[in-house]
Amino acid sequence: MAFLLMLKQIANTETSPFDEAIKIELFQLFIGVYSLPIELPGTKYYHAVKARKKITRMFTEIIEERRSSPSLHQDMLDHLLRSDEGSKAKITNNEVIDLAIAVMYAGYDSVSMTSMLAVKYLHDHPKALEALRNEHLEIRKGKLPEDAVNWSDYKSMNFTRAVIFETLRISSLVNGVLRKTTQDIEMRGFVIPKGWKIFLYFAEINDDPESSSFNPWKWMYQLRLFLDAENG
Repeated sequence: MAFLLMLKQIANTETSPFDEAIKIELFQLFIGVYSLPIELPGTKYYHAVKARKKITRMFTEIIEERRSSPSLHQDMLDHLLRSDEGSKAKITNNEVIDLAIAVMYAGYDSVSMTSMLAVKYLHDHPKALEALRNEHLEIRKGKLPEDAVNWSDYKSMNFTRAVIFETLRISSLVNGVLRKTTQDIEMRGFVIPKGWKIFLYFAEINDDPESSSFNPWKWMYQLRLFLDAENG
C-alpha cells in the first residue's frame, strides 16, 4: 500500500501493469544497494544495475510523453518537469529519474515499517488508540465524506504526529547513518578531524528515563529531541 500511494504521488498512476513492473525492478535495485559493488553476472549488484537501467527506460517513456503533452497531472513528475520553465538551466530526464528513485528508496521501507509498528503499539495501548481515533473523528466533523485531508488538517494532527515520533524513537528503524566531517569538530574535549567518517548510532541515543514505554503524550507538552533517519 505504501509503495502504491507513493507511486501515485510521483507519477499519478493507478494500479496497472506499470506499477507491478516497476515495483519488481525497484525491489531488485534496493537489494543491490547493500551488496558489494562487483558487477559480475549473478550477483545482487549486477541485477541491481540491470534493474536501474530498466527503471530509467520506464520513466523515460513517461517523461517524454509528459514533455510532449500540455496536460497537467498534479504530481511530482509534473512539478519537476515544469520547475525549469523560464530558466536557462533545464532539468534533464536523468535528474528527474534520480529524484524519483531517491524518493521511492527513502520513503518506501521506512514508511511501511513505521506504519506497521505504529499499528502494533496502538493495538497494545488502547488509550493511545482512542485518542488518535478521536483526533481524526474531530477533523472529519467539518468535512463532507468525499472531502480529502488537506494541509490544514495535517497540521492539526498533533497527537498523530506524537504517535509517529514515539514510534520512531522506540523502534529506531534506521540504526544509524554515516556522515563525513567537513571541518575539525570538538566534542567534550575530543577533536574529530576533518575528513573523518562518523557513524551516528540512533538505537543507543533515543532513550529517556522511560525508554521502553510507549507514551505519545510526552511529545504534546514540551519540546523533546531525538534523531531520526534524516537528521544528524
